[in-house]
Amino acid sequence: MDGKKSKISVYIYICIFIAILFMGTVLNVKNIPKAVTGGDYTDGFFGRYTFVEINGRITKKLGIKEMNERLLLDSGDSLVNPMYGNVWLFDNVEKTVDLSRKLSDKNIPFLYVQVPYEIDMNDDEPILKTEHSDDVANEFLQRIRAEGVECLDLRAYIATEYPDYYEAFFRTDHHWKSETAFSAMGWISEYMEDRIFHESVPGEYKDPASYETEIIEDSFLGANGRRTGKNYAGLDDFTVLTPKFETSLTLCDDNGELKTGSFDEVLLYREYLDSDSLYENSMYDVYTGLDRDYFKIINNEPVIDKKIFVVKDSFSRPVIAFMSTIYREIVAVDVRYNDPEKESLYEIIDREDPDVVLMMYNPYMLGTEEGFDFE
Repeated sequence: MDGKKSKISVYIYICIFIAILFMGTVLNVKNIPKAVTGGDYTDGFFGRYTFVEINGRITKKLGIKEMNERLLLDSGDSLVNPMYGNVWLFDNVEKTVDLSRKLSDKNIPFLYVQVPYEIDMNDDEPILKTEHSDDVANEFLQRIRAEGVECLDLRAYIATEYPDYYEAFFRTDHHWKSETAFSAMGWISEYMEDRIFHESVPGEYKDPASYETEIIEDSFLGANGRRTGKNYAGLDDFTVLTPKFETSLTLCDDNGELKTGSFDEVLLYREYLDSDSLYENSMYDVYTGLDRDYFKIINNEPVIDKKIFVVKDSFSRPVIAFMSTIYREIVAVDVRYNDPEKESLYEIIDREDPDVVLMMYNPYMLGTEEGFDFE
């Protein structure tokens, strides 16, 4: 009987979807010329997210594990993006090795930090591809290590710290959770203590107990989830971490100082915590705001008098925010958004004269061209 009811409910959803599809076609006739001329038909599409939600509900009811290029895993019911690409791998190895050597000539330490990807390397679910971005990361690390580049692979720490690998990541987004990013800050700081600066960071700055924990339940629909809708993906809880200890920070961009104040006042963009804007905003952007080409955080009362330069992607943003409570300055450059004709990465490094350069990339970046335009 339950199976019959389930089939009936699916048929009802399909009928509703067809009816809405017909109405949507009528209401979106104005968008057809965009598709004919090569434009984006979905731009300004009336009822776009309603279609996504209904489609997601039907797809979930039918037990389909793939939707809009996203895979729904049995492991933790996580929705993942099985991206794989290695077209630019060998060029990127060469550019990274060259960066490391040029910095060595200037007596500036360089550390490549391998950020983990959302898919467990050891997950053997049949739905997953036989190769994914972690395979690219393995080869990248092997090749740059062979050329003498110092590396810190955070995937090993994740595997130890999280027996259930997927607990380290959002279910509906490819990024790691705030708590995982905080742990990563501690691992990186400890590595620099032991291998680069030989100067200890007081334990309280790496202790989660030193931070207020604000959990916003069932509020976050990540990038993967926005492709399938909340009916298919569900919603994540989102955690905001803020220091209990006093902080005085200054945030700067290319044009100079933006604001000065506490960690919360300077680095938390709370407008992104609006859970009523699931599709318009990403809560992940609460730490330091959207990706940008360049920003600098100055700690007016630093614990460690060092300047850290980070070549970053989006995974780095919360890590940088937490690191800023320790070090004198954090300079962050996202090469994807930087205009090298205006100022190359090498020129920015020369201008900033840091004590160390970290390059923090997730595995997907390593097979693409966009994150390696250094000159």
